[in-house]
Amino acid sequence: MNHVSKIAYLPIEFSAREFHSKIALASHLIANGFAVLIGQQWEIYNQLNNLQPGIFLFKSHNKIHQNAMLIAKNNGHKIISLEEEVMALSDFNAIEKMSSEHIYDICDYILCNGQFEYTLHKSRNKDKAKLKITGNPRIDLLKDHYRPLYKEKINKIIEAYGNFILINTNFAFCNSIWDDKDQLKNIYIKAGGLNKNDSKSIKDYDDYLDWENASFKEIDNLVKVLSEKIEGINIVVRPHPGENFQKTKEQYKGLHNVSVVREGSHVPWTLASSFLVHTSCTTGLEAAVASKKAISIVPYKIWYSEQILSNKVNYIANNYKDAFGFISQFYESEKKISNFEDVNLEFYLHNAYSKNSIKEILCIFKDIKYTNDEIGFYFNRPAEMQKISKDKCSISINEVISSINNISFIDNLNITGLEKSISQVAESLFYIAAQ
Repeated sequence: MNHVSKIAYLPIEFSAREFHSKIALASHLIANGFAVLIGQQWEIYNQLNNLQPGIFLFKSHNKIHQNAMLIAKNNGHKIISLEEEVMALSDFNAIEKMSSEHIYDICDYILCNGQFEYTLHKSRNKDKAKLKITGNPRIDLLKDHYRPLYKEKINKIIEAYGNFILINTNFAFCNSIWDDKDQLKNIYIKAGGLNKNDSKSIKDYDDYLDWENASFKEIDNLVKVLSEKIEGINIVVRPHPGENFQKTKEQYKGLHNVSVVREGSHVPWTLASSFLVHTSCTTGLEAAVASKKAISIVPYKIWYSEQILSNKVNYIANNYKDAFGFISQFYESEKKISNFEDVNLEFYLHNAYSKNSIKEILCIFKDIKYTNDEIGFYFNRPAEMQKISKDKCSISINEVISSINNISFIDNLNITGLEKSISQVAESLFYIAAQ
């Protein structure tokens, strides 16, 4: 591939969660003269020794990603990290688990979702210049400005499902895509979420598994009672990408008004729904930002439920009966259910209101200076993708072109000749040369 002077690397792990926000940032980078490699995270990591030095935006700085960060840094890349997993957290200890001390040496910049996260990093890192409060582009896309991005999909969803309650589940352990529970536990250890030599960490892990199983039972009961007793309303269950989709489909087989789906971004589904139910999930926070009504089922309080920001901005139900009663009241009287106005959400999410994270991150990219020794961009034979990786991140070239065109129209960006400047270099991985 031809040499370019400025290039940005935007790895994506879960396309359903990250694609639109990363493609929006990519659109602004392209309009400002950058080439962009965007898509399947593990294939980008596989090619780290072949990539022209540029600017890497990692979606996490937990231990799993730090080896890739080091390789990229040693190959002349500038390293930026925005920790997606802490966007919805309101507890210092929880954020600290995802942020080992090594990141302050590896990263050139750590982007903080808000002042709350910044305060933790500031207390642990002497080089304050590395810390930037930017917010998260995922939050930008929930605002009215970007609503046209989802209009066509929202209309299709409403046409197919009518008036529906959306239930987003998050049972990555008790309904995992990994058949081997020990393998899942090892992934958690590698990420830094579990220290097998720390008795408290082990207890927290075991307590979470019990709590998730309790949440699973409450959601299961709620789906069934809603299906039986709420007339004229459909129920759409969307399992987390880390869940066994087929198992969930089998679970609700035979319930005529219940559909189990997992297609594309959750955002248009949230925007199309009349009501959202979740179990301490980030989607509840996003629903609040998007002014959609949401309820969180928390069977009992534990360290996990207390650290989740959505549980500060959504109504809390302790069991399926409580949730059902509240949902029934909502449909009868349009009861107000959010205490969103009681929380200074901007403290946790810099761009919760008027600020624009995409533009602030763009400014950081533009200001970064790095050495580019004209080695070019060489892409070796792609690795064979595992099915789990394919399920997590599946992107077509038409989706990329369509989404960039839509962002360009909404944000009035000058991007021309897109079809000629984009090439697919591997499965769900695309190189877009600046024009």
